Amino acid sequence: IQSFDVNKSYKRGKNLNLNWKAGSTNPVHIELFKGSQRIQGELNHPNNGSYLMSIPGSVKPGKDYRIKITDAKNSEEAVYTGYFKVAPKVPLLLKVLPVLAVGGAVAFLAGGSKGGENPPPDTSIEIVNPPLPGN
Repeated sequence: IQSFDVNKSYKRGKNLNLNWKAGSTNPVHIELFKGSQRIQGELNHPNNGSYLMSIPGSVKPGKDYRIKITDAKNSEEAVYTGYFKVAPKVPLLLKVLPVLAVGGAVAFLAGGSKGGENPPPDTSIEIVNPPLPGN
């Protein structure tokens, strides 16, 4: 497998481009594994040296993913990538920041007062009508 960087993080729901040097004209099976569990695969793909693999958005993030390419007519002819990382589509920090921002805005608008503190002094103004002349 050529130009596949196992040190790179690949995102769920995204595509990754696989390229390999075709050794025969036999079709190949291209499979994605998490540990020893097969996640998905393309069977009997033409051995043309390339494949665009989609990483399902439903897989769990982890560092134990790898790809297996097998000669469809000779299962002993198999190549594995090294283990690589699958990351969430949206980083967790970007999911948490909006929630924190809304919580901070609510606290600010609520006055941010804590229990046990004295309430702010009454600053209301009472308007008194002056007496009319001649009364």
